[in-house]
Amino acid sequence: MVRRTRIAAVVTLAMINVFTLAAGVAVARMLPPRLAALRVASVSPGPVTGAGTVLQAGPRTGPVPTAGGLRKALARPLSAAVLGSQVSVLVADAVTGRVLLSVHGTRLSTPASTTKLATAEAALAVLGGGARFATRVVKGSAPGSIILVGGGDPTLAVMPFPAQDYPRPATLASLAAATAGALKKAGRKTVALGFDTSLYTGPLLAPGWSQSYVSGGDVTPIVSLEVDQGRLTAAGQPEDRDDPYNLGPRATHPAEMAAASFAALLAADGITVTGAPVAAQAAAHAAVLASVSSPPLSAIVEQMLQESNNVIAENLARQVAVATGEPGSFGGGAAAVIAELRRLGVTTGVHLVDGSGLSPDDGIAPATLVKVLELAEAEPRLRAILAGLPVAGFSGTLSASQSVFGGIGGGARGVVRAKTGNLGTVAALAGLVTDKAGRVLVFAIMADQIPDAGLLQAAASDIDAASAALAGCGCRLQLPVALGAPAASGPAAVTGAGRSTYGWTVSSTQMIDWDIAISTGTRWARPGPQVSLAEARRTVSELRDLAGAVQQPVYEVTGLSANGNGNGSIGRVAVVDRPGWIRANVDGFRVVLEPLVEQLRARAPGAGSGKATGPSAMLGAVGSRVTGIQAGLILAYLSGRVLGQYELFLPPETSPQDGEQPGRLTLVAPNIVMVERELEVDTHDFRRWVCLHEETHRLQFTAVPWLRDYVQEQMTEFLLASELDPAAMLQRLRAAADAMAGAVRGGDGGSLIEAVATPAQIEIMDRLTAVMTLVEGHGDYVMDAVGPQVVPSVAQIRERFNARRGSTGRIEQTLRRMLGIDLKMKQYAEGSRFVRAIVDEVGMATFNKVWTSPETLPTKAEFAHPQEWLDRVAPSN
Repeated sequence: MVRRTRIAAVVTLAMINVFTLAAGVAVARMLPPRLAALRVASVSPGPVTGAGTVLQAGPRTGPVPTAGGLRKALARPLSAAVLGSQVSVLVADAVTGRVLLSVHGTRLSTPASTTKLATAEAALAVLGGGARFATRVVKGSAPGSIILVGGGDPTLAVMPFPAQDYPRPATLASLAAATAGALKKAGRKTVALGFDTSLYTGPLLAPGWSQSYVSGGDVTPIVSLEVDQGRLTAAGQPEDRDDPYNLGPRATHPAEMAAASFAALLAADGITVTGAPVAAQAAAHAAVLASVSSPPLSAIVEQMLQESNNVIAENLARQVAVATGEPGSFGGGAAAVIAELRRLGVTTGVHLVDGSGLSPDDGIAPATLVKVLELAEAEPRLRAILAGLPVAGFSGTLSASQSVFGGIGGGARGVVRAKTGNLGTVAALAGLVTDKAGRVLVFAIMADQIPDAGLLQAAASDIDAASAALAGCGCRLQLPVALGAPAASGPAAVTGAGRSTYGWTVSSTQMIDWDIAISTGTRWARPGPQVSLAEARRTVSELRDLAGAVQQPVYEVTGLSANGNGNGSIGRVAVVDRPGWIRANVDGFRVVLEPLVEQLRARAPGAGSGKATGPSAMLGAVGSRVTGIQAGLILAYLSGRVLGQYELFLPPETSPQDGEQPGRLTLVAPNIVMVERELEVDTHDFRRWVCLHEETHRLQFTAVPWLRDYVQEQMTEFLLASELDPAAMLQRLRAAADAMAGAVRGGDGGSLIEAVATPAQIEIMDRLTAVMTLVEGHGDYVMDAVGPQVVPSVAQIRERFNARRGSTGRIEQTLRRMLGIDLKMKQYAEGSRFVRAIVDEVGMATFNKVWTSPETLPTKAEFAHPQEWLDRVAPSN
């Protein structure tokens, strides 16, 4: 309803914050020479000697990309027809975890081999990177019998691998030599051999697997005893080398082949094996004659990810199952991996039937893969995942000719690290990339509806191009250098003409102490009207119900179609009190101010080195508290006046759908009760009337795909156009003082925003005003246009509400003039007149052309003369 007030407040807060920083700059620059003039004696302490840094850490952060910038960078490669109709993308900031872009980011897609990321994470978390898998020989229950017990070592070999292969596997040759030595020591030279594969249970092939996976060299039947992952030479013998590109048929009976190889090795070591090896099960506490162990799990995980090794993945999933009490089967492994992901905090979509991703029945959301990678970066025990990711142009399945994803080149070579996945008509890539501004991004790109298997290579190439675009774009708004944005990233941008006059780095918390803002706001917010607990509960319940009930009338009046989530809902509803509204808006301010914070970081000396210079302690101790109090007081003022608002700026952790932040409808219950009592109108009608207005805003920002990004980008441009030079800022402070004096005198002294804005900001503000005038005017029109059939007393409510708007006191009028609210109210009324004039003239369908693009928004002149807009946008009407 009066979220228009909040828009002005957001901009005002940003400017107040900038001016507080300016005051700090002035003090910081004047204080040192004045202190030096006093010639105060000081004692110079002796130097503290410590170990120097052997290797400087690389910069972890640069400017954060914007959603609009990312969409623009990825639009061309990801709109390719060969990718099909179902492309899902999620890009997040590796440092903060903030979702920067999501397109169907929570939708399950067929993951192919990117599944191995989930399997690796569960294995490392459950078993630990130092875990090893033992293959043993134990005494059998019958005299003279021994049993070869498979321990699920997926890297076990017959003979030692070539010297260049890594990791070095355990071998049956070593195990046979040790076993022969133990038998000879016991005086035995003849044995019967059994082999035990009871560690694993269930089918040998997973649901959805084709037998061609074995004949085509993708995998061998999964058992706990096999050698060389079932790879064979042309002669049908175990290959005895790590050759992931051997695509010949694999062993169909891997356990029997391993046992036969072991029998031959025993014979070579002087032990006679009577008969053929037979399946057997060792006793639980059978005496161990000999044992060999695999490389550590960390090395096995790296090998699996580099090669996209399916046999390793399936064994690791089953090892997780066995360790957590699940059956050692495909189903048990899948359940155990999912359970461990949930325990680690991965709550987004995942459905598995195997551990390798070979099954088309698997489903993983991009958000899940991104979260898995974020955990791997954050937790040292999971770092083997990052070490195992192929590097574009250099290693594994991202190196040239080693997979369909081997084509990443140019500036992306070496800076994209990702797990590949391809399966018939599926292509997926998930990993990390450092963009040209130095920001580390985590991404997942999945296309599982490629029109034809013959297009797989082309589809993978387009996904490669998308990852290269992430590496090369920086993906912030492309602002002119005159607006204060650095001309380039890196040291040159920091030390050149774009250098900040502050001389120190700035964080959001340094700029505004958010805790103080919340405590100040909640302390100074006026108490709401007195209601009983039962009445409060009824009010909250009714507002929630009405927010959904008014959707259909809004659809019918506007003719807009909601971009919903498939279940009839287009977002969430929050019914809050005044302190709750304050807390919610602090979250929004954090998001809004982030671009300014990032600009200050990027332009500070030493940016990217992790070193903050200059008087940042003074800023943190004084400036942030001052701006925190200022923010809290403004929020306290607004908290008693806002009836409802559609929240555009939500932090990522509150994002309800695909991480795309479609917003939230917030209703302030005590204010609604207060106003309906003051107006003495029907309470149910008034509440429905308020919900109609806010529901219209929700529909606008969900039905018009470009609108939210456009508003956010304009806000970002406005903040980045801030003048950061102290001299210029002090000059604008004088203009702000004049504006305040004019407001107090009751004249038209202009608003604080207009007084302190730069010329570039005034131009941007005109664009913001145009779009907000339109959406507010549209909302006002809709809440009245639904008619008496939805709100019987709509005419009375509108009359009394408008009268209330004009009956404010002197102090209230002064504050409204200072914030520019009175001027904006006039503009919003103009917006309502514009909508009504167009709809009355040509109907709602033609009016809806206004939502086509930013270019079809009315200009300032067209708001006053609607026919000019019609002549430009809809001349045929």
